[in-house]
Amino acid sequence: MSKTNGSTPAALGTVVHVSAAIDLRAASRILVYGVTGSGKSTMAAKLSSATGIPWYSVDDLTWEPGWQVVPVDEQRRRVEAICQREDWIIDSAYSAWLDVPWARVELIIGLDYPRWQSFGRLCRRTLIRMVDRTVICNGNRESLRNTLSKDSILAWHFRSFTSKRARIRAWEADPSAPAVQRIRSARESATAVAGDPGLASCTAEPPLAMNDYGRSPDNRRRSSAVSTFISASKAAAASGRSRSANASNKCLGVIRRDFSAVV
Repeated sequence: MSKTNGSTPAALGTVVHVSAAIDLRAASRILVYGVTGSGKSTMAAKLSSATGIPWYSVDDLTWEPGWQVVPVDEQRRRVEAICQREDWIIDSAYSAWLDVPWARVELIIGLDYPRWQSFGRLCRRTLIRMVDRTVICNGNRESLRNTLSKDSILAWHFRSFTSKRARIRAWEADPSAPAVQRIRSARESATAVAGDPGLASCTAEPPLAMNDYGRSPDNRRRSSAVSTFISASKAAAASGRSRSANASNKCLGVIRRDFSAVV
């Protein structure tokens, strides 16, 4: 397996291919990628708590107080500082700097949920955050004004959904890409987590702060957690669970109608 030197960032634009036959028990650099609202941060937190691998919130890396977007060059610098380490979990990757984690990632967990499910979860999460004034993204809070704006997270779901799904599936089909485990529903994810006692019983680990780039995790427990998670998720996918197409289309119709009324 080809790797870069962990003491320096991977060269910009360089892709280091990781064999799909990699020993998943040894995965120490993990990218959780998925459609908006699929629970990427929750998955990253669970994996971090179960394995001891530190995770970093991309929202914290890319937003400043007052909903000010971090300039792309600075985003890239921050991500490089993380990805030069020998172990990390990040909970998303933006196109502008995707090549940085891609150059060193050993395992991609792709949350490829259907639109009705991911958008429903996103709406519930956003509403709860508005009601309880949850602090997110370096001191920011969701507001009705932000939620109804043309640049809201709800609008972003619709703009990015197709491209994110296509990217996950292209990675999965590419034999030269890093190892990919695609999870197609929240039920598959829950089954996979329940199949690993370490993941099922752990609490969500908070992300490391930006000034903790150099912090090393203690008490690593990755020996079986990641591989068991992969096996369980594959078993869940193979069980052949499916939902009614009519019910899905009906739900999508309601979502599209309600969303068009909002934006």
